[in-house]
Amino acid sequence: MIGSAHSYSWQYSIDNQMLEPSDEAKDLGILIDSSLKFNSHIDSIVAKAHLRASLIHNFFVSKHPALLTRAFEVYVRPILEYASCVWSPQYGYAIDKVE
Repeated sequence: MIGSAHSYSWQYSIDNQMLEPSDEAKDLGILIDSSLKFNSHIDSIVAKAHLRASLIHNFFVSKHPALLTRAFEVYVRPILEYASCVWSPQYGYAIDKVE
């Protein structure tokens, strides 16, 4: 039947242990959901980068701008840029969150 929606339910097992279905999967550090969107991945990396930036700001004794900039480039930026070519911020949600 053309155009009809079928609901398939697959059940997988390993050594007779049933695996629970999941809406998200992480592969090579990139979270992707069942609709092939990266919103949860973007939320995760933004939260991790915000935490790291807060730690840098709170625990570095020196507040010299050059030092803080370098610390951001070394410790925070790689979190935000890892595999960005895969989840490329093509839509407003990702651009606003990462910025």
